[in-house]
Amino acid sequence: MAVLLLGYLVQSRPRRPGSSLLNFMVDCRLKTYPKSMLYLYLCRMKFLPILIGTLMANYGFSQHPCSISKTASGGIVPGVHLDVPGTNAYDVRYVHLDLELERTSNAIAGKATTVAVALQPLSQYIVELHSNLSISNLSINGQAVPYQRNGNVVTATLSNSILQGQTFSASITYAGSPPNGGFFNGLSNGSSPSWGNQVTWSLSQPYSARDWWPAKQSLTDKIDSCRIWISTSTQNKAGSNGLLEAITPVSNNRHRFEWLHKHPIDYYLLSVSVSTYVEYAITAYPVNSAPVYILNYIYDNPGTLPNFQADIDETVPMMEEFSKLFGPYPFADEKYGHCMAPFSGGMEHQTMTTQGFFNRDLTAHELGHQWFGDHITCSYWREIWLNEGFASYSEYLYREQVQNGNARSWMDATHTNVMSSAGGSVYVPDTTDVNRIFSGRLTYDKGAAILHTMRSIANNDSVFFSGLRLYLQTYGGSTASVAQFKALMENHTGVNFSDFFQEWYYGEGFPTFSVEYLHLNDTLWLSVSQTTSVPTSVPFFNVPLELRVQRPNGDTLVRMNLTQPISTAIVPCSGSLTGLVIDPNQWLLNQDGSITMNGNLHLTHVGNSIQPYPNPSSEKVWLTGLAGNTPFKIINVAGREVMSGIWNPSEGKSIETLNPGVYALWLEDIGRPVRFIKQH
Repeated sequence: MAVLLLGYLVQSRPRRPGSSLLNFMVDCRLKTYPKSMLYLYLCRMKFLPILIGTLMANYGFSQHPCSISKTASGGIVPGVHLDVPGTNAYDVRYVHLDLELERTSNAIAGKATTVAVALQPLSQYIVELHSNLSISNLSINGQAVPYQRNGNVVTATLSNSILQGQTFSASITYAGSPPNGGFFNGLSNGSSPSWGNQVTWSLSQPYSARDWWPAKQSLTDKIDSCRIWISTSTQNKAGSNGLLEAITPVSNNRHRFEWLHKHPIDYYLLSVSVSTYVEYAITAYPVNSAPVYILNYIYDNPGTLPNFQADIDETVPMMEEFSKLFGPYPFADEKYGHCMAPFSGGMEHQTMTTQGFFNRDLTAHELGHQWFGDHITCSYWREIWLNEGFASYSEYLYREQVQNGNARSWMDATHTNVMSSAGGSVYVPDTTDVNRIFSGRLTYDKGAAILHTMRSIANNDSVFFSGLRLYLQTYGGSTASVAQFKALMENHTGVNFSDFFQEWYYGEGFPTFSVEYLHLNDTLWLSVSQTTSVPTSVPFFNVPLELRVQRPNGDTLVRMNLTQPISTAIVPCSGSLTGLVIDPNQWLLNQDGSITMNGNLHLTHVGNSIQPYPNPSSEKVWLTGLAGNTPFKIINVAGREVMSGIWNPSEGKSIETLNPGVYALWLEDIGRPVRFIKQH
């Protein structure tokens, strides 16, 4: 079916002469798509089927376009580091990049000035810059200093040490051409195969800012503010972070775009994009903040804006909806916007996302990142869920809140992708493998799915979303860890999420639920059991499970807390029963096992720790293992309640009035009945 739809895609959009099918699919979007699951799989997750085929075995059936844009070069990235020794000796406060760029190549020249504060006495200044970029001058506080280069690490030796707490300025003048052609090369140049425009653009995540500017690549050291100047030919426009202060002529045929961003920003979110763009601006009016200016740099091909305009315009209701759910847009005093570049997906550059195309889910994902990933950034790449899982869930939330029922197909496709393989955790154990960091199946799709599960466990949307807003208020402008998010949500909701994180976040796999039922005399008996796909990791998922009881006179939703391998419940159920649906709202990653009727269900499940004695009995029954007074019901073989009240463990209960036979004793908060026999 995928092959047939790919054929339809190629026929539905013009191809430029000489472009390959693979390149054509990099930045196009099917405009006249069928509203079907096939469209969802193609446009939401794909566009590079050949590359996806090489990733399927390890990372699942499909990839999110944001994931594709960050993993398509594949594999382990040479030279990946966690921390460069010495860079944690100073705190970056301000960066000014004054760059020369053209749309025709990724050659770069410029001067980078970093203002920082020494966190300890400094005799060396250490920074990263790709070895392809030559340095013509390195100055500290205006004085040239000697330096050495070891691969991508630059070490400047200071004649006079900088004292702890002292502010200093480091300037590096550099030029060259970094590696080009891969998504993990920080500065790329290429042409759109479907529109023809040539673009130079940056994509620094996770470790490639050093490819185009001298960077301290530390997640936990956000830059307080930045100024990015881009000089280029007058036919070009240059997009970047923050507000455009000026476009200044620098010669007869060159001008400089001067951008200023006054909010904290992580190193990999600084961006540049240069091409022959047309400007398209719209405005959102969130109810809880000032209007938000949305600036879009779109290819100047006359067909591009008309093709994508409706999709771009949808940024307005997205901005307004997310501002209600998450709180005011963090950068409303500056802007939001998009720069187009020829790659298959998006990158959430702060205040100006870079996107290869526009559709609802991709745009919602990258906009969601402005809160989750940009305003708050994960403290560790192994906890990238705090960025990507939350942004992916933003796609679902927009559909749920605005698109009136479109959310179910999204979650169905997400679950299908996650469960295409048995294992894998959302937590990233190996951050040297960039494909694993940005796994579409685990980081994006499972990450979104388990956030949906967390919402179900909270069992109160008002409290859950106010918790997310509190999280953003608490850590906005900084970084956060999973431990900090967990602690905040537990304190805010009053729910212990320890099992959730152990099973769904750190653990691997998913459950398969099977249900036995008995509908007898207006009573529904339910018994739920589960198996798991990776029992060595998670033998049992301790979660709430919803069952939809379908009846001609109206369905009933039953919520069961699964606290043991077999959990049971008794539900009043008048009239006939036409069916049972497991997890109808897709709160849980799960597969459906069997749903079977068991005529002896009300008698077969006997409690383990709580036992009746004597059994059989003719006069009175006591219970071993019962700690205190507990509400009870006694049910006969016909499923009728014959006695109820409070069971006092020190007094037992007289059963003299009961007819001889087998009975089920149900105790509140005990997951299964206790069976006893009344004898003559």
